[in-house]
Amino acid sequence: MGMNVLLLTDFSTDAKQAAAYAMRLFEDFSVTFHFLHITPVRVQRSTDALPPEIEKKFEELLQWAHGYRRNPNHKLTTSYRVNYFIEAVRDLGWEEDIDLIVMGTKGTVRSKEHTVGPNTSDVMRKVNIPLLIVSPDTPCELPKRMLFPTDYSVKCTPPVLKSLEAMASANQSRVLVLESLKNPVLTDDQQGQRKFLEKEYNCEFSPLSALPKVEPPLGIPGDVLVVMARNLRLWGKFFRTRQLPENLHFSGLPLLVLH
Repeated sequence: MGMNVLLLTDFSTDAKQAAAYAMRLFEDFSVTFHFLHITPVRVQRSTDALPPEIEKKFEELLQWAHGYRRNPNHKLTTSYRVNYFIEAVRDLGWEEDIDLIVMGTKGTVRSKEHTVGPNTSDVMRKVNIPLLIVSPDTPCELPKRMLFPTDYSVKCTPPVLKSLEAMASANQSRVLVLESLKNPVLTDDQQGQRKFLEKEYNCEFSPLSALPKVEPPLGIPGDVLVVMARNLRLWGKFFRTRQLPENLHFSGLPLLVLH
């Protein structure tokens, strides 16, 4: 059975970069990519009728995507919704059985005060579907190592790790678990989770404190950063920032948010 990947687009360069990364990432797999553009319900009549200007942008986007994709079996669809942003994302996620959402960091929002735009932040926190955030500086290269900080306070289970497994297996990537532990002696529960990750996902392990403390963390040994949505506070130990917790500095590396 193939994957269903939702590509949120405002037709910006950021959104196109995120779509390009997703198509490159899963180029050897059967995937249906669903492009979704949302017009906030408060600024337009409540109808999903496709305006001519949006139809033209979709045509240009599909022309680009058909030319860019390397797997001719990848399916491309488009959807247009007039609704509250999060409701529109949730609705299509349910209707199309979406496995993964992919979007850019900011889209057309250009704020120097925020690394992640408001829509991306809302999807990260409010939509219970794995999310891959791609920045404009992300190279379209296959990831070889994925960094996964954890303090084991949120249990790692197969459903939660499904997207991590898919990305890792797609490109034979290694997963480096960065342990943030108050006590160097693991509890029985922590030992059980470590054994589970090692056995099922062939993970490597390292103390989080062993990484260089750089702001932002340039040159860290990884290609994708992973965070569990229910443990965003842990990122305060990894990315020191004066902004809100969801405004993460990740220096061009894709960020996979697990739910």
